[in-house]
Amino acid sequence: EIQLKYDNDEAILADKAICPHKHNVYYLHQKYLDTFIGTRNRKEMFSRLAEEVEEFNSNRKGNALMQPYIAPTNTDPGQLFVLVIVTNLIKHCHALQQAGKLVYMNSTAGLDVLNTPMTILSTSIPIGSLPLAIILTSDETTNPFTKALDML
Repeated sequence: EIQLKYDNDEAILADKAICPHKHNVYYLHQKYLDTFIGTRNRKEMFSRLAEEVEEFNSNRKGNALMQPYIAPTNTDPGQLFVLVIVTNLIKHCHALQQAGKLVYMNSTAGLDVLNTPMTILSTSIPIGSLPLAIILTSDETTNPFTKALDML
């Protein structure tokens, strides 16, 4: 928008205070994210997520359970990241007869920078599909899904 406004004024276009380069904008955006959201894939991120889960549960918006990621070491196998979310609206779906008979698992990845798989458990009813739970895991192997289903 600024470049279109000052199309022929090279002095203004060269002034990075008025027309910043995209690398500067990306850098400032990353600094903002690190400051207000936390760094990616580090202890700070999982601490912030644990706070959000606690706030979600205390505000009675539903239930969320989290197993934080712990990186494996030579002596400790660590643990995979698992987050299970069941909102109050989703809880109403659990009362349906179909919810106890048939459950679909639809998993997708690539929704964020960390490529965290998101799985939605749902059941079918005559007019469509209703969600039963939302599961976020660190990978798509059987271990985190087993843990997530045990958490339900």
